[in-house]
Amino acid sequence: MKKNGFTLVEIIISIAILSFVSAIILKLFISADGINQRAKDKSFASIYCSKAIESHRADKVDSAVVYNYYYDENWHEIDNPSMAYYSVVLKMTPSTQNSALIDIQSEVQDKNGALLLRHELTTLSRHSEVLVW
Repeated sequence: MKKNGFTLVEIIISIAILSFVSAIILKLFISADGINQRAKDKSFASIYCSKAIESHRADKVDSAVVYNYYYDENWHEIDNPSMAYYSVVLKMTPSTQNSALIDIQSEVQDKNGALLLRHELTTLSRHSEVLVW
């Protein structure tokens, strides 16, 4: 008997192998999409955290001050904290090292409370007097 085609068993085995490989590849694409979204969120978190810091660096800081910013899922600023998808908390305190310095701590969290970014720095206050010799 001459064999001109594939048997039913061969076709079923090849479909099973193809399905298994396709499932693995699909899982990789889904994982890559999640990683891409987290990287994008961290990038936006860094941008809006820097924006908050720069908008308040000119403020005179005599005591601890906390600023809160709230954003929707597309990073548009909103006023209602209960509707926020992301929140930026900026804490500014006078430095204990030097009166011309301010300590800035910022955190960005998503709606589930997961920390996307934490940033701490000590910078020169724009209200300090700098002597140039």
